[in-house]
Amino acid sequence: MIKTISINIKVKEKKSNITEELIEEFIEEIEIAAKSIKIQLPDFKNIESSVLSKYITNKEKFLNDADMVLSIGGDGTFLSTAKLFIDREIPILGVNYGKLGFLTEFSRSEFLYYLPEILKGNFNIIKRSVITASHIRDDIQTSKLYFINDGVLSKGAFSRAINLELELNDELISSYYGDGLIVSTVTGSTAYSLSAGGPIISPGVLDVYLLNPICPHSLTTKPIVLPGSSRLKVRMMSDAENLLLTLDGQEAVEVKAEDVILFELSDKYVNMIPHPQKSFYNILKEKLNWGV
Repeated sequence: MIKTISINIKVKEKKSNITEELIEEFIEEIEIAAKSIKIQLPDFKNIESSVLSKYITNKEKFLNDADMVLSIGGDGTFLSTAKLFIDREIPILGVNYGKLGFLTEFSRSEFLYYLPEILKGNFNIIKRSVITASHIRDDIQTSKLYFINDGVLSKGAFSRAINLELELNDELISSYYGDGLIVSTVTGSTAYSLSAGGPIISPGVLDVYLLNPICPHSLTTKPIVLPGSSRLKVRMMSDAENLLLTLDGQEAVEVKAEDVILFELSDKYVNMIPHPQKSFYNILKEKLNWGV
């Protein structure tokens, strides 16, 4: 039984009456379905609705008191929501108000249809794996960050290729020139990696991740699926400015020559509430025209 729901939604910098009305509508529908449900909102600085003010709580309660999280928006909102609750591993349901909505599987009408059963706890959970990216400079770890879709090493604004050296479990496996590298989770295999020619991996597979070179200057350098136990070290050999490690398209780390990025599958998971009537392959066909 769900007792407390935290709702996260992308709020633009400028005040938006549309956003306020949307949140109010969702709260009203949830309370109609189950009056005993407690609803929590984060402290949106630019929302002025008096109706919503009574639901706003501090960050600690927003994160720690929830039994379930409702993410309203696109896939980017879902990813940022999942990172907020990465230590809780509680169920997250995505309602699509974005463009593609691959992770946000429910439309608004579908969410409302299934809402009564969801609030009773009648739903499935699909676990999605998470990868850590540790930035190492001069043998000192400067940061360790999580990503749910992909970590991308790229050349930024430069047009020339960059040189990367790859070690797998301390064994040198490759050194190549190219536009960069995508390290992708199973979830991220249908995102940027897919556009760059990588394979689709079923979300039922948790203990692997994907290494996908971006436009390598070699016809034989291809994507490879790695065991989850693998420790992948990527050393940046190019001496150039504006080299970046971008995580889920939301966080960026500046990378310099001789820096090392260590990628490892973490022990954390995102618990996603899937659509009860649509399989992963249904969504592939619906969203990406797979097999059509």
